[in-house]
Amino acid sequence: MNGRIRGFFFFHSTVVKPGGAEPLRAKEMEKQVENSSRLVLVIYPFQGHINPMLQLATIFHAKGYSITIIHPEFNSPNPSNHPQFTFISIPDKLLESKVSLSPGDFMNLVLALNNNCAAPFKKCLKQMLDDEHPHERIAGVIYDGLMYFAQTVADDLGLPGISMRPTAAAMLLFAVIPQIEQESVFDGQIPELQPLELTQMVTSMSKSPTDAMTEVRAASLNAMKRSAGMIANSMEFLEHAALSKIRDYSLVPVFTIGPFHKLAPSSSSSLLQEDADCISWLDRQAPKSVIYASFGSMASLSKQDIVEIAWGLASSEQPFLWVIRPGLVLGSEGTELLPDGFLETIGDRGCIVKWAPQKEVLAHCAVGGFWTHCGWNSTLESVSEGVPMLCRPCFGDQFLNMRYICYIWKIGLELENELERGKIEGAIKTLLLNIEGKEMRNKAMEFKGKTELCLREGGSSSSSLDEFTNHKDAASPVWSLNKNCAAPLQQCLEKILHSLHYIAAVIYDTLMYCAQTITEDLGLLGIVLRTGSATTMLFYPAFSQLDEERIDFVYEIKSPELQALQLKRLRALLSQNASKAMTEVRVAFANVLKRSSAIIVNSMEFLELEALSKVKQYFPAPIITIGPLHKLAPAICSSLLTEDDKCISWLNKQAPKSVIYVSFGSIVNIDKQELIEIAWGLSNSEQPFLWVVRPGMVRGSEWIESLPNGFKESMGERGCIVKWAPQKEVLAHAAVGGFWTHCGWNSIIESICEGVPMLCRPFFGDQHLNTSYICNVWKIGLELQNLERGNIERTIKRLMVDMEGNGIRNRAIDLKEKAAFYLMEEGSTSCSFNMLIKHILSV
Repeated sequence: MNGRIRGFFFFHSTVVKPGGAEPLRAKEMEKQVENSSRLVLVIYPFQGHINPMLQLATIFHAKGYSITIIHPEFNSPNPSNHPQFTFISIPDKLLESKVSLSPGDFMNLVLALNNNCAAPFKKCLKQMLDDEHPHERIAGVIYDGLMYFAQTVADDLGLPGISMRPTAAAMLLFAVIPQIEQESVFDGQIPELQPLELTQMVTSMSKSPTDAMTEVRAASLNAMKRSAGMIANSMEFLEHAALSKIRDYSLVPVFTIGPFHKLAPSSSSSLLQEDADCISWLDRQAPKSVIYASFGSMASLSKQDIVEIAWGLASSEQPFLWVIRPGLVLGSEGTELLPDGFLETIGDRGCIVKWAPQKEVLAHCAVGGFWTHCGWNSTLESVSEGVPMLCRPCFGDQFLNMRYICYIWKIGLELENELERGKIEGAIKTLLLNIEGKEMRNKAMEFKGKTELCLREGGSSSSSLDEFTNHKDAASPVWSLNKNCAAPLQQCLEKILHSLHYIAAVIYDTLMYCAQTITEDLGLLGIVLRTGSATTMLFYPAFSQLDEERIDFVYEIKSPELQALQLKRLRALLSQNASKAMTEVRVAFANVLKRSSAIIVNSMEFLELEALSKVKQYFPAPIITIGPLHKLAPAICSSLLTEDDKCISWLNKQAPKSVIYVSFGSIVNIDKQELIEIAWGLSNSEQPFLWVVRPGMVRGSEWIESLPNGFKESMGERGCIVKWAPQKEVLAHAAVGGFWTHCGWNSIIESICEGVPMLCRPFFGDQHLNTSYICNVWKIGLELQNLERGNIERTIKRLMVDMEGNGIRNRAIDLKEKAAFYLMEEGSTSCSFNMLIKHILSV
């Protein structure tokens, strides 16, 4: 046996270059295939969407990308304002379609644009690909979320598609959270989101939906799930609670790169002529005295509204700059509807223009308040300049934005019900003259300061931009590795066969699936190693089927153990983030699992008994559970990071079972606010803690420089923070009583083997499934759903101190004993290993 087993060949991503022995690392190969420098941006042709997209284009151009703007014929932007970009117009057939271009027919217009623009866009993009220079390849397609056809075309042509959201990120809550769960999530469970009244918005949005509305929502949601990422024109501090919940449910990464207009040099993208004379008028006004009134590019008012606004402004006795754009009142230029005597009453105290250079106006020292329709662009522009707002939303997401402004950020007043002159006068005076308004102005100035911090190097928006430019579809490196490793691997195996004449088996990681095809071509035995749970394999046979079939497949599984796994989470695991690369990788997984000679799983029968039974029905190859592998192997460090073993000395000084060990693995990222909440949660728990904060884990930080002031003094000797820890040794230490984990499978297995109960905070992929196992099936842990310091403190105490934690700890010890039994000479793991050897020798 020994003479033959020496022929094992284990495949990893350091392979031999053809014709030589110099290793070619995975990162080097990835660099060879990555797209370099052109981005294609697809515009939705209305002012509130054109502005942020062209600002985003300017941001990426400053990062070194070449930019191509593809836009419909309707409302074409002026290329002369952006000579650095290439503009391409595609036919939209809106005149032929006879679609109304009014805001009231919004959904039919979106539907017509998507139906009419898809074919010409595909033709245009295909031509660009055919003509592309090898040194200037198309890196991806960034499209307005309403131009969702672009994602399908990008998928068809093998390009990453990225959705740009010109609204508040909170609007994504309605998309990423399954409808069946929205009520429980929105109905007061998250205090920070309660003032948004999301439940009422759901009711409002679902009331009398048209066919066009239903189709647009379904198609845009489907495109978002298949995208490689989403860009939000927002900031982490503005929408922290919403972004945290979005990231809990969405496997598509969300990049908050905002506010765009502050990151992009000022070049006009306005479809209307801006009247710069109003700036001269502002120069003559007292500081913070002017109320600026503008209702955006699409809102409409009645004739009576104009009259009430006019007299409300006049009666307030405050200077005002009022934008009355042509068409603000349907069929009217606007100013002819002003009431008799109004212009004489206001004199030089008022300035009325058709359109204003809004960013310049809001930045002017004379402006003390902004009466707005609460469009997201206007909201961000006002926040960025510290200008409090008078809010009169008209439709759509403007109501959510208003609730942010007035009830969460508290930097504005809502002007409710009918527009009436006395109420308008009172609201303006409250905002500009009263104590209440002064408090709002102070708060608004705080927001301006926070915005400036976000935009600095190392700030959340700056860091998110850097993260985006370095980001790739999670499946793309896997796809690239397999594509580029195949030929060198085959040459390497042929060379080994030539010198040794025999290889017993090739054992490869599932992610390196190219090895299976090569072993088949060379007549070798291919065995796949699954480094995750066996349960995830349940879905591989369905990966190449339609979404509906996948869902049926999942819900046919009716065993008590698998029902406790909360299959709705697994449904998200299947359907989210299904880019073209991801789909190809998943199909490849399913194929190699069917074709491999055997499947090794790093697990134990008792941990996944029902899942393993079901999995074995679907795959012809023997499934061999040889786990936990780390307990079978001698202690050899394979960490890519340097382990700080000084923490063991610190643990030696702690009481038994008193320490909470915190580590989120090797690839998870958190933001600065999450770091702060974790820090104070750990501190307030009053438990000793060992916290792994690896370099680069916190977005925009090198290491722990973002820890809050006073934290280190608060924790004293009770806490130990390291860059990386010898985890197996830590979990085996008598002082460790709990493990706060990201729920990676290796970490879970290591914790089970030492009888350590877990605090679970999954981030992506199979970590959600693993959490359900820990908390709902094995019942050896607690899930931490909300990263908020009070919740963290309470959950740590539940696990480490309370009676509930004692029960969890006892069950964890039971599992440890079962694992030890499996590892005995006659145990299940030992028998499985012998079975693997026999299988190899028998083939």
